Amino acid sequence: MSVREMAAYAKKFSPSVKRETTIDQLLNKANAPEAGKAVGWEGDFTAMALKTVIREATLENTAISPWRCKGQWKTKAKVETAATDAREVMIQTTANTSIDLDAPAE
Repeated sequence: MSVREMAAYAKKFSPSVKRETTIDQLLNKANAPEAGKAVGWEGDFTAMALKTVIREATLENTAISPWRCKGQWKTKAKVETAATDAREVMIQTTANTSIDLDAPAE
């Protein structure tokens, strides 16, 4: 990932980057010799970029996010149950519906 791509990523996904901050301004912060006094991308672009690269590389190689493990299985079971229930309702409500495949499209 290039520095420009990282700046675009920060601009798109980080709530700490101000709306009026441009990608070129972030690139200037990336090339600054020292970190600024602000927090996050606006203050220490290099540290935030390093953290993002490590996090993205870690998430690519893990099945689930390490910080979301707690309660993950309960949530998965609830989602699967809800999906099964929704599927059953759909089957029941459309069981007597017929489709005329020869009818012209509307």
